[in-house]
Amino acid sequence: MAIPGDTGAHRYLPYKQKLALTYKEKLAPLKKRYSAVALAVADEGLRENLNDVLTAMGWRVHKSGEDERRNLIDHILAWQMRKCLVLLHYRPSSQGETVLNLFRTLKARAPQYSNEGIIPLFLASAASNKQQEIFRVLGHFGITYASFLTPLVHADQNVKETLDDMVHFMDLLDRKERPRAENPDGFRAEEGLDVEKYVGLLDEGDTHMREGRFEEAVAAYTGAIELKPQFDILIKRGDAYYKERLFPDALQDYRDAARLTANAPDPFAKVGACCFAMVKESARLGDTKKAATWVAKGMAALSAAEEMIDRIEKEYADAPERLPDNPRKTLVAALAEADIRGLGFEEEARKIADAQTRVLAKSGNLDFASDDLSVEVRIERATLLARLGQYDEAERIYRSIIRTNEKEVGPVFNNFAVELRKGGQFGKAFEIYLELLKYDIPDREIVVRNMRTAGLRYAQQLRDDWKHEEAVAVYKNVLVYMRKSDGMEWVLCEFAMTHIEMQDQASAAAKFVEAIYINPGLLTNEKFSDYADLASIAQEIVKKITKGAL
Repeated sequence: MAIPGDTGAHRYLPYKQKLALTYKEKLAPLKKRYSAVALAVADEGLRENLNDVLTAMGWRVHKSGEDERRNLIDHILAWQMRKCLVLLHYRPSSQGETVLNLFRTLKARAPQYSNEGIIPLFLASAASNKQQEIFRVLGHFGITYASFLTPLVHADQNVKETLDDMVHFMDLLDRKERPRAENPDGFRAEEGLDVEKYVGLLDEGDTHMREGRFEEAVAAYTGAIELKPQFDILIKRGDAYYKERLFPDALQDYRDAARLTANAPDPFAKVGACCFAMVKESARLGDTKKAATWVAKGMAALSAAEEMIDRIEKEYADAPERLPDNPRKTLVAALAEADIRGLGFEEEARKIADAQTRVLAKSGNLDFASDDLSVEVRIERATLLARLGQYDEAERIYRSIIRTNEKEVGPVFNNFAVELRKGGQFGKAFEIYLELLKYDIPDREIVVRNMRTAGLRYAQQLRDDWKHEEAVAVYKNVLVYMRKSDGMEWVLCEFAMTHIEMQDQASAAAKFVEAIYINPGLLTNEKFSDYADLASIAQEIVKKITKGAL
């Protein structure tokens, strides 16, 4: 492959070395502007060849491979702190994301920062209308230049095309009439900031969060905050505190984050979630006055978040690509936490239900059964739907999660069953618990207890409707999973009462004998007074035993 001006002493050098010598002088002004080049390049061949050539030109090069993509946002922020030029090739198929999703997230986490030093690389023709549209959209995120590389060619050609585009990018910067502004504080190579330590602490905190070690995550994020407090790190530590149920600490971090970035709705939604968690804590401790205070604060925070999102969506009505993906997802999560039914705040509970209905309607254009959304977001959406009585749509989302994430069956079905029970749908809740018990799940005993509770309530509903045969089937299913120590004798008493209602005294007596066998002290238990009809059977059994009939 020929290089323009490839003559003389360069002619017989290896190709990458010739590229380095040819472009070293051309890119010298850009090298003075940026201290290093960072390669966030998904294509391994392109990444390694660029690394070789740029290193040979004297650049300091930082690389991020496929295994580091989950922390790509943190890497980009750190690279910009170091005043690096970032070459970004983001493979669209990765985890259902696109490069636009990435820039939305960057904008949401650091809206005050410039992305001028990022050059997106596309393996697509620049003449493509689609790519031209992408380039136009990228301008909304502060991107000043994009490189369109020839697809399906050797990596060497793409390296040369990238170098040519770096020259064009440099010329574009030089042609600007105004001098290039300094990056805001968050992106400067700040004196005294140990960037390597900072990024390492962030990665450590993120790892602990993914693996459920929230106390360790708090420690790592605290170390990063001590070096430099930033909006997104305060949010992350707040989330870790929240998972540890240290709600006052989480509340403080969310409030501090809100002060750092104006008009960001997520901190207010998270403050609301914390407040409603504190409502439940106060109610559990019997402090109704404090619970009422937290309800008021929670309602105010959720209202502020909703108003901010409405205002932002209106502002960007003509440029929806500038909005973050699913801007209401944090508000949906907070509304899922705002469950104060049965705590004595009926008026506020109605207002929350109205807010839930509004928010669900406004975010209804997304397919929450799609794997492109996170499991957490989809569970929260389905939970709200179930809470509002939209059980079929909720179940569709829940089951879509289980189809591709069977390990999520526990939290998914538990969330669904809880909402079904609270909505009086005991039969459906019972079916969900029975289905859940077919899986290998942790906390199986808790699920069995919940299944028993739902089953007994469902069987009573059936008996009230004179559907005794169906009630018998429910009791049989309940007993399959129960142990004697779980209160099996009382289920047998209910079973016996059902047979009495069916005029089947013999079957009622048989179930009652089973109950006495499990708990010989049953007749003297205070709870047995609720089963007056069984007392007469007990007397008959005693008479028959006395006469030797049994």
